[in-house]
Amino acid sequence: MPENKDNTIVSAKSGNEAAWKELVVQYSKLIWSASRRYFFSESDREDIVQEVFLRLIQCIGSYDPQKSRFSTFLTVIATRTCIDKLRKEKQRHGELFLDPKLLENSSPTFTQDAKIHSEETINILKKAIDELPADKRLVIELFYLKSLPYDQIATVMNRDKRWVGNNLDRTRQKLKKIISQANMEISLRTHRK
Repeated sequence: MPENKDNTIVSAKSGNEAAWKELVVQYSKLIWSASRRYFFSESDREDIVQEVFLRLIQCIGSYDPQKSRFSTFLTVIATRTCIDKLRKEKQRHGELFLDPKLLENSSPTFTQDAKIHSEETINILKKAIDELPADKRLVIELFYLKSLPYDQIATVMNRDKRWVGNNLDRTRQKLKKIISQANMEISLRTHRK
């Protein structure tokens, strides 16, 4: 790392406002690029850049140039910030009932046939998703598999954010009914054996 960057980082660590501004100028593009992997919209990426620099203020004292380059240190902060934001979005927009790990534990009444039961349920769920209309299937895939928040799905699909939420809710309810009915049928079949 060139000496002037080292000096800027040291000055920023000591609270020099001009050094902080210099870090923002030098590293905003790096953070912006790191956030592109997680967020499509410019406003989300702008939020990430701001959040990363806020976090950096809190943890710059722990930066050790002997352990890593500053750009690596900053990229780790940016990645963690993106992941935290995605988790918050996911929590805000509902449960993850499509997660296979949750499905595997969805029915405590099954003991010896639990693995077969969960595999059947997952297969039924996959088939139900495959049979959805293309737009509903895409919403499910973007939200649950790509972990995108509503506003990004709306941007990708060129739809209103409300449309995304409504479609997710309706589709989720439909899939829950399919899973519930499948679980009952599997349960009856298992107990008849």
